[in-house]
Amino acid sequence: MPDPLPTKTTNIGLGQRRLRLYAGVAGLLAALVLAVALLALGAPRLWRLALLLPLGVGVGALVEVRAKTCVVLGLTGQCSLSPRLSLAEAIRGQKVSDPALAATLRRRAVLLALQTTLGTLALTALIYALPL
Repeated sequence: MPDPLPTKTTNIGLGQRRLRLYAGVAGLLAALVLAVALLALGAPRLWRLALLLPLGVGVGALVEVRAKTCVVLGLTGQCSLSPRLSLAEAIRGQKVSDPALAATLRRRAVLLALQTTLGTLALTALIYALPL
């Protein structure tokens, strides 16, 4: 049985990490397919900005998997440590009772959101800059 209390560095359990891994891979694959299609069709460069959404989903989910921390749950002071893969628990967990731990999780969530944003923008800019 998993520990019902989050640590300073994690607020999601194995099931939630697995769910995010699947979402991250799906987001990156969708971005890859879209990028190849846009380049193959010779679409105007501005259309490459459509990659922001699938890249954001992919990068964000994989950042959360690596960090074992959900941004949404962290910002709201919650945890979801269930080992089950459950969509219902993905953004709704149990409240963290320790205010110091909740504050730590919030700070970590903000840093992860920043990492996600910067990673997504960097990948989108790289694809946007391709000379094709």
